[in-house]
Amino acid sequence: MAGTRSLAKEELVEPGKELIVFSNNGQTYVFQNVTGFKPTTTGFSFSYTGVATGITRKATFNNTSTSGYALV
Repeated sequence: MAGTRSLAKEELVEPGKELIVFSNNGQTYVFQNVTGFKPTTTGFSFSYTGVATGITRKATFNNTSTSGYALV
């Protein structure tokens, strides 16, 4: 599945990249304008800019609640 590989350090993501996160309960989350994707010891984190608000935020997901992700 996409996103199941381990990354040793921060993956530089071009501005405008999209991250799709698949949760264990069947939900899908889509983030646009993703930067600074970085695996952590318990999951992964990244920054994104909200489309509607234009505000840049940081998000963290735990591996126990996600089944995978796709960075496109």
